[in-house]
Formats: sequence, C-alpha cells, structure tokens
Amino acid sequence: PTEGPQAVRILGERETSLRVRAGEETYLSCHAEGNPPPSFSFLVGQYVTIHDNVISHVNITQAQDEDGGLYACQARNAMGIALHTGRQGRTGPPFVRPVPPIKGVAGKNLQIQCPVSGYPIENISWERGGSLLPVTRMQRVYPNGTLILEHIQKTDEGILTCHAKGRQEQISSRDIHLRVVGSFRVIY
Repeated sequence: PTEGPQAVRILGERETSLRVRAGEETYLSCHAEGNPPPSFSFLVGQYVTIHDNVISHVNITQAQDEDGGLYACQARNAMGIALHTGRQGRTGPPFVRPVPPIKGVAGKNLQIQCPVSGYPIENISWERGGSLLPVTRMQRVYPNGTLILEHIQKTDEGILTCHAKGRQEQISSRDIHLRVVGSFRVIY
C-alpha cells in the first residue's frame, strides 16, 4: 500500500554542537523524512547558504572565522516545515560576522542574534550609543548572544553593537544597523 502525504519530520537530535579548528574540514548533516520527500536549506544565522536543495549536508573544507556560529537545517515539503539547529564552534578567538542592516516593524518584537564564532566564548554583550544593554525593561539580552527588543519604536533605530569576549580577553565587535519601519493603515 502507498503512503499518503506526511509532514516533514527531523530524524535524530534536534540540536547539535560541533567544534572544529581553523583550517580543518567539517561536515554538517541533517536527516528528515516526509511524503513528498523534503527539500533542504541550510542557514547560518539568518542567511541561507544552500537554498531548496535535496542535499541534506554541507561540507566546509577549510573552516574560517566566518564559518562558526548558529546553523539551521530547514526541511520542507508541501505538508510542512521542520527545523534542526546546531552550533558549529570554531576553536579560537571570537569573531563576529558582518550583518546586513536589519529592519524591524514599529510596535512588534524583534529578536537579533549576535553572529559570533570561536571557542570558548566567555561573554556576549550588546550596546547602543555607548550604553550597555539592557537599558529598559523592553530590552533583554541572553548569554547566548540573543537580543530581544519588545514593541520597537522609531527611537530604537540606530546602531547596535555586539561584543564577544574570549577566555584570553580577546574581543570582537560588530555594528548592526537597525531600521524601524512604521506599521501603515489605509484611511478613507
């Protein structure tokens, strides 16, 4: 008997962690099943590395600073989407990857991940205008580098800086430009 349509299901652990030294080869894989068979996308932070491919792995032949950080494998078919997340930690000093400008919608919450690689990382912090965040209760900073801004407003627009500190006091920082766009209504 033939099986009917099935939503995508990730096989194995939902989260993984992998350490690799700079210059070494590493392999990230993702296994999922579903009917119809799923297609896969790999994401580093919020950026797609391979898009809509039936291949469920990524080879990194020589790990570089920018290869470390959060990875996600997204498996999808007509019945749904499943996500497998992991962290590929490059052994060495911290490195915060460049990030294109981020847009947020006024009145909505916004989550920003500091795209840091390196291992071990002692501390990840955020600042705006020279002030360490959080400054208000509408801002939350988590040890994994996640910054949450609640009910963002035009006044939240500007440059946010992510700092990552390694065990031997090495620091990497990166500015992230936040643009806040208004929510619009049609008035008759």
